[in-house]
Amino acid sequence: MDSNEHLKAEPERWKLHRDSYQSQVDELKSEIAEYERLINCDTSNPLKIKVDSLNNLPNALIKARIAAQISQQ
Repeated sequence: MDSNEHLKAEPERWKLHRDSYQSQVDELKSEIAEYERLINCDTSNPLKIKVDSLNNLPNALIKARIAAQISQQ
């Protein structure tokens, strides 16, 4: 991205693309950190996973399964 001189010729467009990619990188880092927190949690202590709405319930169940080290099968 930084070496694309054609895109850098338009600073506003370059900044939009750069910010978009940076946002994706930040989101991925956040997801990795959450995954590592789940796989490294102490299974002897209860883990609280907050669910704001019923639409988020499937993701909460996946997180609980990962934390409990239970396979999908």
